[in-house]
Amino acid sequence: MADPVIYCAQDLLALAQSGASMAEFSPLGDSPYLLLEAAPELSETDGRILTAWLRRLPCPVIGLAEDATQDAIIDASDTRVADVTAAAPLLKTIHQVPNASAIFVQLLRITENMPLEDALDAESLAYATLQSGAEYQRWLLANRAEAIFQPTDSGPPVLVERHNNIVKLQLNRASNRNAMSVEMRDALNEALQGLLLDSSIKSVEIRGVGRCFSVGGDLTEFGSVPD
Repeated sequence: MADPVIYCAQDLLALAQSGASMAEFSPLGDSPYLLLEAAPELSETDGRILTAWLRRLPCPVIGLAEDATQDAIIDASDTRVADVTAAAPLLKTIHQVPNASAIFVQLLRITENMPLEDALDAESLAYATLQSGAEYQRWLLANRAEAIFQPTDSGPPVLVERHNNIVKLQLNRASNRNAMSVEMRDALNEALQGLLLDSSIKSVEIRGVGRCFSVGGDLTEFGSVPD
């Protein structure tokens, strides 16, 4: 991977004001990311112009700064790292999966002020889109589990306890770190749907049995077709 290009705010401001194409900074362009130095010298007006331009870029915007508390431009970046050395692992990943990286930052930007339900719909759409792409297929080929993990925990995947009008749900697959398997998803959905039908319930607490709440999706099920 070639040495990354680091842009100063003044150069990018010129691009923003010229109306130049943003295609260069995209998975289809020369750079699937943009590295930006801090720019405390920008005026408030120029800062607003550049911030708006950065937010429309198709690619991840990475700010380089030890401290961004006084820099609106760095604050507008998708993430901040101290220097190029710290950015190296991130840049390597973006080069490996440029489409996923672009979709990820676009999703984070558009869902910032969305209602939760709409944001979850957007996330599902992005996730489904990536699953049909070549990047995901390459990842799956290298990481597909030999077999779906079989939990060893006793009892149902979700434990339900009720005390008066308070309900406690516990994810009960500590042997699998409470991963969201098909079994866990269906059990949690059933429990929550039941709670929605009972207007006497005032609060619901969800916890995970074991060392962690949940590690997220069960990777051993990725690419499998449930019975």
